[in-house]
Amino acid sequence: MEHYGLNTMPDKSPEPTAAGGWLTSCVRRLRTSPGNALVIGVFLAAVTALHAAEQRMPFTLAIVPTRSRADLRVISTAEKQPDLFYVVLTNVSGQPQPAWETWNSWGFWTISFEFVMPDGKHIAVIKNRNTCFTKNYPATFLIPPGESQVYPIRLDAGWDNRPTFAEAGDTPVTVKAIYEVAPTAESTKYKVWTGRIESANYKLILNHW
Repeated sequence: MEHYGLNTMPDKSPEPTAAGGWLTSCVRRLRTSPGNALVIGVFLAAVTALHAAEQRMPFTLAIVPTRSRADLRVISTAEKQPDLFYVVLTNVSGQPQPAWETWNSWGFWTISFEFVMPDGKHIAVIKNRNTCFTKNYPATFLIPPGESQVYPIRLDAGWDNRPTFAEAGDTPVTVKAIYEVAPTAESTKYKVWTGRIESANYKLILNHW
């Protein structure tokens, strides 16, 4: 049996059903003399860091505008054929990550946007909720470590609640992209990560016609 110097180990294997129970047991078993205070602190810091690493998001999310210069970054919206811009989902984990393809109902609504207009109004924009699927099965796109899935975006009539204007023009906005995957039986089966990730806030010019 290994010698740990302190009575930190349980007499038997920790119960697998008690989440966090082993940590609590170890801390309680540490002697409460002043000399052990530093040991407890180091022990808890190490466990906290390990837990944080395990919970780290596997993806980052970014917006690539249609046009970008030092003084101007532009996306557009229109009823028909606005210019393309892109949302980029990058795998920052050390493992391949499957993500839903967007032509099926599992992936169709995973990308959305939040706009903040010049008057401070927040607008949540998502793909049309009345969309029907003539074929539908849970297909995935595998993203290797360090690589990305790129989503081309046309902010047209296919999006609910997109910003609309009385006339054509350019409007300064703040926008962020959101990637959100709900847990389902299929996400468990195909090992698709579930949760919500937000991009940074981008200050852009929204070209509209």
